[in-house]
Amino acid sequence: MAQIGLSAPRVAVIFDGGLGWHYWARLALHVASRTWGGRGFLLVPHVDGAVDPVLLEAARRYDPDYVVLLETTLAQIERVAPGGVPLNVEGAVLDNEARAQLLEQAGDQVVPDPAGERAREAVARVCSPYRRSHERADAEESLVSLGVSGLDNTFTPLTPLSAIPAVAGAPYMSAPAGWDGPLGVLVAAGCGLFDEPQNGTAPPIDGKDEQLLLSWLLFGDDPAGTRPADPLLKWLLSPAHQGNDGTAFQRTTFGLSRVSTGVRPRHHATFVVGDTAADFAAAYANQVLYGDACWLPAELSPVGDNERAGRMRYLLHRSVITKAAFRHGRVAVTSVSAGTEIVTAAVEALRVPPTGLGGHADAEQRKLLEAVVVAGDLAFPADGVTSYAVTADLDHPVAIPAMTEPDGTITMMSPVPVPDVADPGLRDAPGLSWQVELRCEGPGMPAGRGLQGAHLATADVDPFLTWIRSGRHGPRFESHRYNLIVAGTPRLSQLARPKLRILSLREWAGRLAAQH
Repeated sequence: MAQIGLSAPRVAVIFDGGLGWHYWARLALHVASRTWGGRGFLLVPHVDGAVDPVLLEAARRYDPDYVVLLETTLAQIERVAPGGVPLNVEGAVLDNEARAQLLEQAGDQVVPDPAGERAREAVARVCSPYRRSHERADAEESLVSLGVSGLDNTFTPLTPLSAIPAVAGAPYMSAPAGWDGPLGVLVAAGCGLFDEPQNGTAPPIDGKDEQLLLSWLLFGDDPAGTRPADPLLKWLLSPAHQGNDGTAFQRTTFGLSRVSTGVRPRHHATFVVGDTAADFAAAYANQVLYGDACWLPAELSPVGDNERAGRMRYLLHRSVITKAAFRHGRVAVTSVSAGTEIVTAAVEALRVPPTGLGGHADAEQRKLLEAVVVAGDLAFPADGVTSYAVTADLDHPVAIPAMTEPDGTITMMSPVPVPDVADPGLRDAPGLSWQVELRCEGPGMPAGRGLQGAHLATADVDPFLTWIRSGRHGPRFESHRYNLIVAGTPRLSQLARPKLRILSLREWAGRLAAQH
């Protein structure tokens, strides 16, 4: 017996975490907000091609189907660093009006990004995305880049929202395209960013509205699926609002449910302090994987005697710390870039009771908070990891005829059942592509480790039938066929039905060693 489950794709998006990283993070969030399953995408910044080891570990635990580099165009680079890319025609450098004219004509041209590609390859090496080798050629991957130009392209394994009739069109709520800076990134990370980001400023909201905004973004239920306080709607409502259709990110989860494997302690939270792209990405990765983290840049620091710091301490205590204190939880304060002093200062600030009870009660409260708020490390354990699965097709028991070879390898004698989606709203999207995962009973083979999918298919399976890989719970493959499909082929006959193998430990080790 085995279980077959259908899910949205898992995608790790690599972006520039150096100069102007707030813009590139918002652009990555914009691309995710326009793609089915995008709420579950992982964001991984790099600086000059280097990715922080903490984020490499997060990517490995995430187990992406695709590791893609965020495409950057001339126009986008010009927004971040005006004049930063020299433009010339026949050796003559253009400036002023001629430069503006060329940008108008060729602004959507994608610019090569060698540093970004090095970072993408570094992430792909520690993960097991879809890849296969050809004779006398290096291994190739199914998908290696993603950008604004491909948001309406249905000829990739990622499905644009515009191809799903039930959610096509503008969202109910979205981060404004001109909201920049740390708070602008937080808003985009919380509810999504439907329109392509532009140069902008920090959100122009007053203290009261900012407090409502932070309460909605940082704590409680996932903001992608909850309604904010009414005063915030004037900032977040789409101009094309036609009713309560949810947030930009909520729309990416159409037909999907967030599911987890293993058990993660309840009432635990992680606060990541620091101002770098890596700090933001570490908090975002923790939120994607476990749903219990928030990013605290310097402008939202709880440290200090000013009114804003006091307001942050109050918000953090009211929404997270007090619950953890009375429910045997824990709040870990950590950072990728900040030193021990900054982390310690944040811990000490959050151990101070928000309201003084006086005398012995204050001492007891302080003692309780000292046990709850601690300096911690960024870790990404296997238990409790979440992802987005197709709600109606989360887990189907199947019986597939198979034989066990002398070394213990299990080989299917017939193809997997037709891996079709049951949700009529998803069936109405002819360009929809999803992931199929086979979970067999028993210990199975080690997961991931970069084993190429060709080793998991039987010898009689067309190598171009579909892409196959070794996922964290078993073999995964893309839903649709890539070999010959003639015009008029029925819909179900366009779905991939490979025969798979679950390798014994000996064969798995031998196949993996032969790749290197």
